Amino acid sequence: MTITYRFKRSLSLLVCSVGLLLSVYLAVIGYVVAPLLFDTLSDQEAGKLVGQLLHSANWVVLTGLLVLLVIKWIGYRGLQSLWMLVVAFMFTAISHFGLSPKMQSIKESVGYELVHSSAQWREFMMWHGLYQLLFLSLILLLVVWSIRNLNSLLDRT
Repeated sequence: MTITYRFKRSLSLLVCSVGLLLSVYLAVIGYVVAPLLFDTLSDQEAGKLVGQLLHSANWVVLTGLLVLLVIKWIGYRGLQSLWMLVVAFMFTAISHFGLSPKMQSIKESVGYELVHSSAQWREFMMWHGLYQLLFLSLILLLVVWSIRNLNSLLDRT
């Protein structure tokens, strides 16, 4: 094997693994860190902190997906299922620019003290449920995209 071939193969492996890395990153924040924070802190403190973590995570995911889309756009042939990247980008953008600001404005309107029996609580939970649905769908989509691309890479060898 030549050095160029090894480098290209390593680069392909890295590019195909980005979706998997992003999905693990999101899963750890959403399903490990967030529950720990809600168990440890008050709901208000945990909600603020998890919101900040997810805000940062969304920027990381948007950046990673944009890099993958640019790599595909400039002609890299190793990436399969471009539509999955576009859908993942749209899910993240909708969550970050659409749903998060709605939930944040609801929390700010009541001074971060949501009462479970209030109309604001029901509205917040509706948006939160949609956010969670997109969040889980994004993680699954990135895992499937990565597996497809890694399988395609292994099939070429």
